[in-house]
Amino acid sequence: RSQIGAATDFKGTQAPSALGGTTVTVAGMPAYVFFVSPDQANVQVPSGVPTGLQPVVVTTAGGSSSAYTVNVNAVEPGLLAIPAFILNGKQNVVALFSNTLTYVLPIGVSGVATARAKPGDNITLYGIGFGPVTPNIPAGQVVTQGNSLQTNFGIAFGGVPAEVNYSGLGPSNVGLYQFNVVVPNIAASDSVPVTFTLGGVSGTQNLVIAIG
Repeated sequence: RSQIGAATDFKGTQAPSALGGTTVTVAGMPAYVFFVSPDQANVQVPSGVPTGLQPVVVTTAGGSSSAYTVNVNAVEPGLLAIPAFILNGKQNVVALFSNTLTYVLPIGVSGVATARAKPGDNITLYGIGFGPVTPNIPAGQVVTQGNSLQTNFGIAFGGVPAEVNYSGLGPSNVGLYQFNVVVPNIAASDSVPVTFTLGGVSGTQNLVIAIG
């Protein structure tokens, strides 16, 4: 059956390394397990795993799998973007107005509160794979303190750089990066391109956001 990690599965601020009788190792090290089902396991790669090709083994009550090989990179950044936010064939980034549950999307999307962002608005985006932070917070730990990316992060809307007020792991989360940014002065459109760089290297996603 499917199972999602709950607060009771944590040991203090430490994420579980077993869920529903399922464990996963990467390069022989226990990974942190957040979701399991009969055909899927969502895990976070533990700190200290070397880069390059590494074996992944899944163990359940029925035994252990053969080792599958994955390529571990030092960083593999991506901003949160979900299939439900594909509108008119374009992938909208997941962005929230700061301290609200209103999403930055064209008005009229069913099921969620939406509004177009305006120049000067403070909005929050999320991502994974952006690398180490200072002070160090290892994988599997709930974030309980402010921190910042060790590698410079930049983001632009329609090619115009945005002010970044926070870039680091998100408070009270595990492995989820948070970016608080100010929308720059750009022309209104429901599909303004969103691009980012990490350490001067451009991200590979094709994302848009609604500005109005």
